[in-house]
Amino acid sequence: MADSIYFSDVTVLGVGFEDGDSTESVNCEISISGKNNSTGKIENYRAIAFDFASNERPQIFGILYSAYKDKQIISGMTFQPEGFGPSFAKLESFHFGELKGDN
Repeated sequence: MADSIYFSDVTVLGVGFEDGDSTESVNCEISISGKNNSTGKIENYRAIAFDFASNERPQIFGILYSAYKDKQIISGMTFQPEGFGPSFAKLESFHFGELKGDN
């Protein structure tokens, strides 16, 4: 399994829902922009935030959506690649630190 990917100073560009790999699965997917700490570059990234079918804390949707709507900067996000490219990574954790608005 690949090492985790860490992004800092993350802006959530979008939060949405996609059908997962089964008819009973719905994934919450996010697109972000942030500094990839392994490359040092600002990158856009897509990942699965959580899967409703697995009962993984769907309340994080509210937090991620608020960060998107209010244009807050998230201090860091850690992703675990699933082995099939960046769109199959899963959000492992995120932390806010000091929240900064867009203004």
